[in-house]
Amino acid sequence: KHILWQTANFFAEAEQSYVNQDICPNDERGLLEDVRTGSSPLSFVAGVISRERVASFERLLWRACRGNVFLRYKEIDGELKDPVTGDPMHKCVFIIFFQGDQLRARVKKICEGFRATQYPCPETVAERREMA
Repeated sequence: KHILWQTANFFAEAEQSYVNQDICPNDERGLLEDVRTGSSPLSFVAGVISRERVASFERLLWRACRGNVFLRYKEIDGELKDPVTGDPMHKCVFIIFFQGDQLRARVKKICEGFRATQYPCPETVAERREMA
């Protein structure tokens, strides 16, 4: 549920700033949709990662993908409990934007290496609103 809330908040903030710039005030397309085709030129992966690993995660993503990714993250308010040990832990919700299948494979492999949990997040605005 944290993933859905944070990704919905991120898209809402981005779309609001998009509308506030008066670029296309009457535009009904989503933030990531291509003007010509109506499809999304950007893909994204959303998930949760330990707060202690965020800095090195961001650095490795930037270097491995040669700066062709955009990472946005936010700390989850409150403590979560580790299901195995019961110890308190702090986590961050992240969303990574990229373009292409090669970068998708690289991003997913880096997420697995950092033991980041990936969650499915709908691509379209309507599906995200429906799930949230």
